[in-house]
Amino acid sequence: ILGCLAHRCLGAVGHAFIQCQHVTRRVRACSSCSVLRAEGRDVQMMEFGKYKSSTREYVARTQPSYCNWALQQEQANCPELIAFKKFLREIGFERTSKQSSRPKHSQHWKQPTSKQWVKPKRLQPRKQQEERTIQGWVKMRRRRITQSRSANSIAQSLGSYSEPHLNKPGKQRPKNKKLRNADVDLVRIRVDLASYDLYKDSSLLNRLCMTDDEFKADFRNQPYHRILCKYIDQQVQRDGVEPGVGWASVRYRQDELGQRLVEKGLIKGARVYGGRRDPFHLPSLLNELLTDKFYLNLDDSKAHHYYMRALTQNPDGILVLDEFLTNADLLMEEIAEHYFSNSSLEFTKKVKTLLHSLAMDGSVGSWRNRQGVHEGIVEHSFVSRFAAVMPKITQEFAQMPAGKEATALIRKDFPDRTHPGRTWKSFLLQELEFVSREAKRVIANKYEGHGSLEHDGIKILRGTRVQSVSEEDLERELRLAATKSIHDFVQYKYGRNNEGLILPVLIKPASFMGE
Repeated sequence: ILGCLAHRCLGAVGHAFIQCQHVTRRVRACSSCSVLRAEGRDVQMMEFGKYKSSTREYVARTQPSYCNWALQQEQANCPELIAFKKFLREIGFERTSKQSSRPKHSQHWKQPTSKQWVKPKRLQPRKQQEERTIQGWVKMRRRRITQSRSANSIAQSLGSYSEPHLNKPGKQRPKNKKLRNADVDLVRIRVDLASYDLYKDSSLLNRLCMTDDEFKADFRNQPYHRILCKYIDQQVQRDGVEPGVGWASVRYRQDELGQRLVEKGLIKGARVYGGRRDPFHLPSLLNELLTDKFYLNLDDSKAHHYYMRALTQNPDGILVLDEFLTNADLLMEEIAEHYFSNSSLEFTKKVKTLLHSLAMDGSVGSWRNRQGVHEGIVEHSFVSRFAAVMPKITQEFAQMPAGKEATALIRKDFPDRTHPGRTWKSFLLQELEFVSREAKRVIANKYEGHGSLEHDGIKILRGTRVQSVSEEDLERELRLAATKSIHDFVQYKYGRNNEGLILPVLIKPASFMGE
């Protein structure tokens, strides 16, 4: 008996040791390499899509539906997808409509062993499943009812349970439930796919993305060509008639807090977001590359500072903002020269980041630490005055009648927003952003329409009507429309009179054209 146990123990240890040696012998390269050395042949890794970092053999053996989809992409521009299709053809994979398919006559194919089969989960009896479903539904209903504030809101909650996403007037929204707000619009955006073929081998797309935008941090340190290839592959539908043209269908929505403030009547509108299908979600270089052929990009210059000037009645705030809006570009170059001894575009953008941060009551010290500004450099006089007056404007906006109600709502229902006053200030400025954007949409629809809604900006389609008008006349038309809309709205709702202010609406040229 002891001999048998020893033989079995040694046999298990030996088997584990052999398996370990087999794995060690197969993997000879680091995990960051795209090709592994395995038993004298190359095992190639997937470098795109949802099976990224898996081997091509594994995907071909276990994901036949994905392989069928890959082979159906006849006009694919993605180099990784083309290489994967070539691999499938080499190993003899055939397209099929059946659920299970495998490459035939392939030297890489191996029949799975019994240990590789996954044991299916034991299904629960139907009666037990129904009981659990009913019990969960009852608990959910009790929790939502107890969270209601009064008997009237309880009745409203019961009445609106079946359709909570419609947000009808008079119906109570369940607490702590994510709001699925109504769509602002479904916009179909033309995308220039030919630009990828034109620039894919250039140094422009072989660089790494080094964006400072926290909302686009997922793209940081990735090659531009890989980001663009993935977007075209997953988010763009090719035009069946016109070659080199694609379409991105984008639904724009407000976020949950913005929708709540609109429903309460505290603001008229807020910023909208289009998600990953929106080209505006990409780094600015790729956004311009895909859309500049079909659209003119119109944007409010120094928008939030202008909006603050239109709303504030603080004397110090009016003086500082007027000084900035009069010579904004020269002032930012002067500040960049003061802190970095360089007034080029790269350092001017850093100053722009500073002023945006200070507008939301940020700290000059934290910005200096991030940018590596020497401690011996004293603060610029305008920066000191600007940083001192912004909290006063924030406090002024929070003391508005709508501001008091909004900050109370933010504290109660959105405790993750740690600074309700700053949050309300942001949405108050987004309201004027919404007014300006809607005025531009009216002008765009008078021509051939528009594309992306880029916060306070909009992209107007380059149609025959737009081409017949000079860019100066188009800028002037949009500037007058947006300025008048904001003046009328601020005077009607907040009692402010800003007749001397003119909103600077400019056509932004594509930055990649200079490169």
